[in-house]
Amino acid sequence: MKTLMRGAAITLLFAGACGAQAPVQDTVLDPTFGGDGRAVAEFDVGGIRGDVILEARTDGRGGYWTVGRAFVTSTRSILAIAHFDRAGNLLGKATRPEFEYRSDDSGRIYELQDTTVDADGLLLLSIINCTGPAISQCGSFLVRVTADASPDVRWGGTGTVVSAAGVFYGGVHAANDGRVWASRGDRLDFYSATGTFVGFAGGRATTFARVNDTTVLGLTGSGSTAAVLRRFDASGTQDLTYGGDGTRELGSGSTPQQCNAAGSDFVPRELSVLADGRIAVLGYVQDASTAVLQSYLVGVGASGASGPVACLAVLPADGARASGMALRSDGRVFVTLDTAPTGSSQFAAGMALSAMRLQPDGSIVPDPGFNSGQTFAIEVPRTDGGVPRAFATQVLVDEGAVVVFGGGEVANTSNDFTVARLLGDLRLFHNGFED
Repeated sequence: MKTLMRGAAITLLFAGACGAQAPVQDTVLDPTFGGDGRAVAEFDVGGIRGDVILEARTDGRGGYWTVGRAFVTSTRSILAIAHFDRAGNLLGKATRPEFEYRSDDSGRIYELQDTTVDADGLLLLSIINCTGPAISQCGSFLVRVTADASPDVRWGGTGTVVSAAGVFYGGVHAANDGRVWASRGDRLDFYSATGTFVGFAGGRATTFARVNDTTVLGLTGSGSTAAVLRRFDASGTQDLTYGGDGTRELGSGSTPQQCNAAGSDFVPRELSVLADGRIAVLGYVQDASTAVLQSYLVGVGASGASGPVACLAVLPADGARASGMALRSDGRVFVTLDTAPTGSSQFAAGMALSAMRLQPDGSIVPDPGFNSGQTFAIEVPRTDGGVPRAFATQVLVDEGAVVVFGGGEVANTSNDFTVARLLGDLRLFHNGFED
């Protein structure tokens, strides 16, 4: 439920089965985006490395919203927001010091729960914020910002709606009718377009996915609890026939047996609908005895009917944690990995992206035309000549183009939000893949 040196080439590092590594220069990136296929947002709030995008959304107008953390010190970070247009220009950026995370015993933390974009292209965020260790010092905030990332005062009068005491929101969804859904406990609260509470209904979700104009899916699950799907109509009413009783479990606290990792907690990260109508959930497990991470893509039928949960794909690298997923209408599935595989430094060098292909028989396999089915990394050059380090946290498909989001270490004490957009047809990969 997170930077780049300007004017330097980005290299794609191939670790595939094609023999010797063959670097491909930044011609694979879209040169119309940011001038060289990439764009950055620098916050300069403390000169400490670590700034990274946690969430990314299209704004419905050709641009991209990004939300993450900007580090003030090595133990203190604050919420940061940046908005880019389709050409990679920065439309606005802002930091929100009231949402602060400290890695000490002060209890001062915030957690970004979910994001959504409304019909006007404005970003809404669901945030739990604590100013101390006691539960009474924690609250839930629904925040909306304008195109330049400043508070939208039409929303609650200040740009922020604060929940009632003891109420904590998870998922948030901007509905077609202008209302905002906010999930709490076992119900959805509804707010008007100006942030006024207007009612509630049963149901819950930590993240939502719009299937079409009449259907919305909700996903809950944390690894210690079962990952569960729910289906809602456009008004926010839960479909109690879905899955037989209104819910569809993906496993009681563990990854499905079909993924060969029984007994390991499955942590769901992303929810999408495949081109054939099936529901795909991206997540990872961590083995309790070895601490090794493994990421999986699991799926269920479009109807949510009972039956086995299919293991659609085991992602290619042991120890890599899945962080983002995007689908393209041609059946390709793109996945970002935000940690390096165990015992490997492959992804420390760049923003890691994998691609898979939906087969006619419904299976999903590594896309042999995309870097020979191997993960590749978009390298971020450094200003100080040090070893490149970067990682990807999210991926979107925008009118066929693949857009990767994350953070890059520009120098030993500097990270920036990083966005890279690949050419839509991906024809410049060295193995000759063409759409």
